[in-house]
Amino acid sequence: MILVLGHHDDLLVKAVRDRLAGDGTPVLCLDEQEVCSKTSFAFHQSRTRTDGYLVVDGTRVGLDEISSALVRLPRMWWPPEELDMQDQMFVYHETSAAWYAMLASLECPVINRFDLSWWLSDITYPDALVHSLGRRLKVHTRTDPPADVLPPRIFPKMPDPACDSVYIAGKRMIPRESTDRETSDWATEHLPAIAEWQRENGIGLCRLDFDRENNELHLRHVEIFPVLNEEPDAVVQQIGNATAEMLA
Repeated sequence: MILVLGHHDDLLVKAVRDRLAGDGTPVLCLDEQEVCSKTSFAFHQSRTRTDGYLVVDGTRVGLDEISSALVRLPRMWWPPEELDMQDQMFVYHETSAAWYAMLASLECPVINRFDLSWWLSDITYPDALVHSLGRRLKVHTRTDPPADVLPPRIFPKMPDPACDSVYIAGKRMIPRESTDRETSDWATEHLPAIAEWQRENGIGLCRLDFDRENNELHLRHVEIFPVLNEEPDAVVQQIGNATAEMLA
């Protein structure tokens, strides 16, 4: 069984489910409200293995039944208002920590197996990814200066039309536009370094945004939760197919 944690109207979730529909593999799709408020689970970790299960609509699903997982939670959920603020904060962080621990313990492929910084909405996390990948690729990085008012959490960035953008799904490079093909070819040549960075950070799916100056690339942003609403259908389908291949 493939576990998909994401909203049913998410274009990537829909593309992945459409691609998997003909394969006969069961897919369990849970949106964020279902994940945080309606799904319970238990697991036990030892030195050699993890045992446990999810309970979805009264049905128990063993963790060993999950063959792969896709994590696409927008992190908009908040505990109910009948709790006071202190209890809301406690429930929010305990729920996040529990799901982080459970997903981190899965022995199957998880796309993406986000760092704890993402679950805690550490707003320095995106820039840390840019700099770590820049070092791998031996390219300059160019991140945005801190805003006067810091955001409350990590928000996905839409592609900047001024940047060269390439989607990465596993080992597949998918240029956002035809004009980005040269950058996609460059990224393909550097796939060993990118793949090592992916393994270290648990990032199977992302978008890389580059500035080009005097024919030299500068890494500006690594988007690990790419929103595909403004992308052409052909690009969405390519990303969905490549993601489904990683899950199958």
